[in-house]
Amino acid sequence: MAADYDKHRFDTSGGRKVNQVEVDMLLRAIDGLPKDVNLLEAGCGTGRFLKTLADLGYAPTGMDPSNDMLEICARKLGEGSRERLVQGEGEKLPFEDGQFEFTYSIRVLNQVESPAYAMAFIKELIRVTGEGSRVLVEYMDVCRKKIALNRFRHGGGWAENDNSGDTRLDAEEIKKLVEAEGCKVVWIRGAFFSGMTPYYVLPKILLPVLGLFDSVAAKLLPRFCSRVYFLIQKP
Repeated sequence: MAADYDKHRFDTSGGRKVNQVEVDMLLRAIDGLPKDVNLLEAGCGTGRFLKTLADLGYAPTGMDPSNDMLEICARKLGEGSRERLVQGEGEKLPFEDGQFEFTYSIRVLNQVESPAYAMAFIKELIRVTGEGSRVLVEYMDVCRKKIALNRFRHGGGWAENDNSGDTRLDAEEIKKLVEAEGCKVVWIRGAFFSGMTPYYVLPKILLPVLGLFDSVAAKLLPRFCSRVYFLIQKP
């Protein structure tokens, strides 16, 4: 899985468009942060977001439960990066309280075993984030129904698509957790109102139209999007 992870994210124009939307959301969240801050991605996979941040001049830390993913990530980031890559679990992050100025997790919470685990994950991200700093979490909302095709392009072939087992969270429950931790929600934004699958199956010429429709619908109905982003502020 680690060796195959990047294929449909970068080998097709649709995959690259999906990646760019996610990167843009991350860049909005870190806008204005100086380059010398401590950043953490929990669930970094093969490091596609870490590579983006590194290219911008940051030196982010990455954590993932898969050592194979981390090895690929280290090769992607280059010499000296392995010491900033840590194997661990989201439910109990292997870091000190307030260690980072910005923490985030993208494309992870829907894959964990249960909503309870996902909520514990968010609480841990808040714990390791310092005072006055921010946390970005991305998830699938319970309001989102399954709107996806059964198959999608994956590299040069086709792969089966099944999101029926995805872990979904309630925005109101996240807000309660955030407030219980003494924090506040800065903004909530949606992405991929039409889902991600159309980006992999539609002709390249139609992707700009799909992207425009998605961006408008996401502003109006963020919780009904395939992905929802919460930016959280610690006091």
